[in-house]
Amino acid sequence: MRDRHAPVAQEKYYWYDFEVLRLFSEHGARKFWLDDIWDFDWEACRAHAKGLNISGVPDAPVDAPPRALVLAMRVLSRLHRIQRRLRHRLTGRSGPRFG
Repeated sequence: MRDRHAPVAQEKYYWYDFEVLRLFSEHGARKFWLDDIWDFDWEACRAHAKGLNISGVPDAPVDAPPRALVLAMRVLSRLHRIQRRLRHRLTGRSGPRFG
């Protein structure tokens, strides 16, 4: 019987990491350059997946976005969060409303 208090095994890469690699292979990594996924070493993940013979991952190295683009997207994201907080404070709303 398994100990229900045992810690969950931590893996370096998970199935969904390999699914993202498959999307890179299908659509090209450049299509995802504006997405907030580039704090992850996709090339190391790709090499690991290739070593395990996982199908569908790119044969060529992952083409990561330029650092300047990643930095610009982080700055814009931060500015957007600040703008939303300020707008909510000025309008008296506590946060986004759904429904």
